[in-house]
Amino acid sequence: PTRINVCGKLNVAVFDKTGTLTEEGLDVLGVQTVDHDGTLCLFNELREDPSALLADPAAIPTAPSSAFSSVGSSYGMGFSGGLAGIAGLDRSSSMTTTPQRATDPSKLRVLHALATCHTVKQVDGELIGDPLDVKMFQSTEWVLEESEDYGAMPPASGASVAGHAITEADPRSSRRAMMPVPTVVRPPHSERFTLNEASNTNVYELGIIRTFDFSAALRRQSVVAKRLGARYNEVYVKGAPEAIRELCYSDTIPRDFDRTLLDYTNHGYRVIALAGKPLKMSWPKLQRLKRDAVEQDLVFMGFLIFENKLKPTTAPVLDELRGAKIRQIMCTGDNVLTAISVGRECGMIPEDMKVFVPRLIRRKENVPDATARSAAPLAGDGANACAGSSASGTDVRAMVVWEEAGDEQSVLDPYTLEPRLATVPVKERVVTSDVAETPEEMDQQQQQYLGWLHGYTNLDMALTTNGKYCVAVTGEVFRFMMDEAPELTIGRMLMRGAIYARMSPDEKAEL
Repeated sequence: PTRINVCGKLNVAVFDKTGTLTEEGLDVLGVQTVDHDGTLCLFNELREDPSALLADPAAIPTAPSSAFSSVGSSYGMGFSGGLAGIAGLDRSSSMTTTPQRATDPSKLRVLHALATCHTVKQVDGELIGDPLDVKMFQSTEWVLEESEDYGAMPPASGASVAGHAITEADPRSSRRAMMPVPTVVRPPHSERFTLNEASNTNVYELGIIRTFDFSAALRRQSVVAKRLGARYNEVYVKGAPEAIRELCYSDTIPRDFDRTLLDYTNHGYRVIALAGKPLKMSWPKLQRLKRDAVEQDLVFMGFLIFENKLKPTTAPVLDELRGAKIRQIMCTGDNVLTAISVGRECGMIPEDMKVFVPRLIRRKENVPDATARSAAPLAGDGANACAGSSASGTDVRAMVVWEEAGDEQSVLDPYTLEPRLATVPVKERVVTSDVAETPEEMDQQQQQYLGWLHGYTNLDMALTTNGKYCVAVTGEVFRFMMDEAPELTIGRMLMRGAIYARMSPDEKAEL
C-alpha cells in the first residue's frame, strides 16, 4: 500500500478469485456420490441436500450394547460393532490393468467425510474456520463439540459402566482421565454419550482423532476419525480432484469422472473430491502415523460441489479498467477450467478469445511425490527445455503441450507460443498420457508430438494477426517454465497469461 501512493502508472492488475472477484462465501450446490454396486462404476444423481444422506438405509447404525463392554477411551480403544452403507467410491491410475480393490467401500460414508474432514472450531457457540470448511460442515446439519473437557473426566465413583461398578481405586478410571479425547461430531438429534450412561444404544457420534491440515503443495487435507462402537477407524481425505484421483484405487474411479468434472468446472463451479478408507490401528500407533501412510490406497467417494457467485461490482470495475487500458489477470488456487469460466463470466476473457491450457508431460520418476511439488529441473536447458528435448535423445524428462480448451485442432508452438492449426482432423490426443513409464516412452512421446506439430500443423495466420488468444497457466507448468524455459518463452507466456490456476501462495507472490 505504501508503494501505491508513489507509483507513476499502473499497467496490470492481478486479482485473486474467491472473495475478490467472487463472493466471500461459498454455497453448497450438492454432493455427487458414486455407485459401485453395478458392473460399471458411475456417478449417482446430484444430491442437493447433503444432510439427507443420513436418511439413506443403514445410514444410522446404532452402537451395539457390546460396544461399551470395556472401559477406557471409547475412541482410543477397540470396540465391537460395525458400520454399514456408503454413498460414493473409486481409485485411479493411468496405466493399471485389472486393479483389485483392497478396501471395502461399505465401511465408509460420504456424510462422515463431510462432518469430519475439516479444521472447524467452535468459539462462543459460533463455527470458526476456512469458509469452505464451515459451509461444508453446516450442510450436514451436524453438531460439533470441542474436545477441551468432553469425556475427559472419569465416571463418578460408584457409577456403573456396562454393568461393572466403578470405584475410586479402579485403574480404568485413571486411564480414562489420562487418554486424549477427540473433537466429537454427531447428528442433530443423536444423544450425547456419557460414561455414566454407557449402555445407551441410541448414541451415534464420531471422534476426530488425527487431523492433517490443508497443504497448498499437496492440495489436500485429511483426518482420521472413529465412530463410537466401531472396530476400525475411518480415514477421510478431501482436495483437488486431480490430486485425490492419484491416491485412489483405479477401480473406484467412475467411468464418467473426467466428463462430470469438466461439466462442473466449465460452468464455474468449485469441485472438491472426497476419498477415504477404513483403518484398523491402535490409538498409540495412530498418534505416530505419518501423513503419507494415511493418504494412500484410498476409495474414491464422490464430488462436493460449491457455487461461488460473482460480486455485483466485479464486471463494472473490470470494464472500467479495460477502458483505462489496464490489463487484468486472475491468479487463483482453484481449478483452471473453473477459473476460465469465471473469467469469461466477468468479462476478463472476451467470448471471442481462444484460451490455451498447458499439459505437463513427465517421466514417472519426475512426478512430484507426496511431500511437495517438485522444483527440481525436469528437462534440458535453453530453447529445448519447453519442448522437452535434450542432447541425448533419451534424456527427455518433461515437455509442455499447449492445447485450446475443448479443441485439440488448435495448439501453440511450445517455444514461440504462436498458434498452429492442424491440417488434418485430430481423432485422438497425440499425447495420450501425462505420465511416461520409461525414458524410452518419454522420448517416443516427445518425438511423436514434435513430428506431428511440424508435419501436420500450420501457423494460424488469422489468430496470429488478430491476437485474440491467451493462455491459462497451471501452477506446475508455471514452476517448470520459470525454472527451465528460455527467457523468450517465459516472457511470451507472461504477456499472454490471463489465468493462473492451482497456484501456491509462493507462486502467487513470484508472479
